[in-house]
Amino acid sequence: MPIDWSAHDKYSENTCYCRCESVFRSHAKAVFEPTARIVSRKPCPSCGRTDDLRKIESDSELVTL
Repeated sequence: MPIDWSAHDKYSENTCYCRCESVFRSHAKAVFEPTARIVSRKPCPSCGRTDDLRKIESDSELVTL
């Protein structure tokens, strides 16, 4: 089943760390079916995969109190 990325459009991209050691920016999310994994919206610029991320990091958010 294809992923609906439209909800991510209003947020900044994550820093994605691929298992091939490449680091790039893309929207990403955890998917649990059929197996648990982290997928990215854009393919890795080095290996071209979208489903082999080892971790993702979001940007810091500023909060005004």
